[in-house]
Amino acid sequence: MMRAAFIRIIAIGIVVAAPFILWWQWKNQQSSGSFDIRAAFEGTPVVAPRLKPVNIYEFDQTWITQNNQRVQLQSFRGKPALVGFIYTQCPTACSVMTLKMKEVENWLPATVRERMHFLSFSIDPERDTPEHLKEYAFRFQSTGSQWQFMASEIRQVKELAKAFSFYFKKEGEFFVHSDMMAVVDQNGTIRQQFWGSPAPDEIAAAFKKLDEAER
Repeated sequence: MMRAAFIRIIAIGIVVAAPFILWWQWKNQQSSGSFDIRAAFEGTPVVAPRLKPVNIYEFDQTWITQNNQRVQLQSFRGKPALVGFIYTQCPTACSVMTLKMKEVENWLPATVRERMHFLSFSIDPERDTPEHLKEYAFRFQSTGSQWQFMASEIRQVKELAKAFSFYFKKEGEFFVHSDMMAVVDQNGTIRQQFWGSPAPDEIAAAFKKLDEAER
């Protein structure tokens, strides 16, 4: 009986401590490296250090925008970008992230936001047609020329997601996925990543700093 009680106490301690451990791991990696929630639960290392900077504009990929236009990633070269991954049927997290991106836009001076892109890549290309992406853009009043919501074939989605260490997996009608936004410089290099729910002014500050450095 004593042994059973001891085991129950240990089990309760693990359950209580787990969220704090995950929070601590995320907090230490939200602005550098990467945080993989799947890896955290599996007990494997959550940091995926890059041996060299990743340049997404060097990827030979074609995407379809909400305006049914075919664009290559390299066409965004010349301006920094705030990048995220979404799918339009997402019940919560993607809407929160898109709203967060909109808040970042509002935090930035007009002179800065006019010289950047807001790029959202769909992880659900089967359902995210240009029509659905356009409805999604209107829902969040993200219809300016700086905003692009895009879908492509799943092979390219996975390739791009891997560059950001972004995890996603379809389960039924929905996806389990990371929550991530990234600062990409005008040449396409991933400069900084934010995991979880960072403050909009923190992300805006990263772009202001980048804008000053690139002038």
